[in-house]
Amino acid sequence: MYATVASRDRRPASRPAMIMNIPIKGKKQTKSQRKAAAKAQTEAAPQIVQWVEERLDDHVWQLIFECMDVASLLQARLVCRYFRVVAESPVLWMAAHARTWGHDLPRTYTACTWRDIRGLHGRRKALRVPVSTRAKTTLDPDTYSLTVLNNSMLRSFDRGTVDSVRSSGPLPPLPALCQDGATYFEVRTTTYVSAGMVSLRDLRAYGFGSDAHVGWHPHSVGYHTHGPGLVYHDGSAMVESPGAFAHWSDRLFSADAGDVVGVGHVPSLATVFFTLNGVLLGEAPCVLEGDDVAGAVSIHALDAHVSINWGVQPFVFAIEAYLASL
Repeated sequence: MYATVASRDRRPASRPAMIMNIPIKGKKQTKSQRKAAAKAQTEAAPQIVQWVEERLDDHVWQLIFECMDVASLLQARLVCRYFRVVAESPVLWMAAHARTWGHDLPRTYTACTWRDIRGLHGRRKALRVPVSTRAKTTLDPDTYSLTVLNNSMLRSFDRGTVDSVRSSGPLPPLPALCQDGATYFEVRTTTYVSAGMVSLRDLRAYGFGSDAHVGWHPHSVGYHTHGPGLVYHDGSAMVESPGAFAHWSDRLFSADAGDVVGVGHVPSLATVFFTLNGVLLGEAPCVLEGDDVAGAVSIHALDAHVSINWGVQPFVFAIEAYLASL
């Protein structure tokens, strides 16, 4: 709204330049006007939802939502009641989980709620595993992948320059809805290593100050890529099983990309299992006394390095499908 003001000489305005347009501040809305505006907004929402339901079928919206990540699904739930129902479908959260972690979840997970699947995602992202070693370690701040360099200056004639690294405490169980308590980790290597599970009854056996391969000390089991194959020490004697996974001995490691060795432990079944580049090598019965079981890796050669993924990054092996099959 504007008011017209004539110039002071009171002469007729012959040109537009002699007129000034002065804005007048609008009046505030009354209480009844504010209530009417709020009512109009609340009545508009159901119309939008009705339009959504009439224009697009449920399966079309599910196809659209399948392209969303976890954060987008959470935001979609806040748009309207209809979007909330669609966004809470377990199938959509399974698809989001697969895009993040690289493998489809088993069909048995469709019986879970979306909160269960979201919880798996959050707990796995929060995995942190401190280690014990005298080797040089580098933790990537973005991926939390741990690189271990064998720069050991402690050498012996019988063991060479072997250096060991292990989780300083019990290895955290992998977040999964099948086989609760199971643990798994992967090691990317271009050199000869041993990897496995060890009991923490003797903290000096592996980790800082140790020059032993996994399986040499009591209550430990490991797979040795340099020849002996499966090595298991039950507390009384060490047993080697070179033919446990026969096709491993015929494999030549790639000098460039390297290979990925996986180690898992299922306490409820008293078994350990090993994988190579996403393929299951085999399982072996193993009883590790006590609940304190750590993951361990020993590097054989000086100046060799490995990368350890405790679970914060996607695994090469489809661990969820394997655990669901047990």
